[in-house]
Amino acid sequence: MVKADTLSAFLSAWRAVLFQKYKAPFTKRDLELREILFRLYPRITPTPLPFSFSQEPPFEVEEQFAL
Repeated sequence: MVKADTLSAFLSAWRAVLFQKYKAPFTKRDLELREILFRLYPRITPTPLPFSFSQEPPFEVEEQFAL
């Protein structure tokens, strides 16, 4: 398990599961963790089955770090 400010992730050899215990805007550290994990775990499909799909839910970013 890895943590940033409000974002955490469970890591395994095959996937990373990102989550927040409490809904909050992402901080700079949260965005950095998210980017690192997306580079390390490319999102092709969430499962080996071809009919599955996954969408990233919308998220908020602190104003000073807005994209």
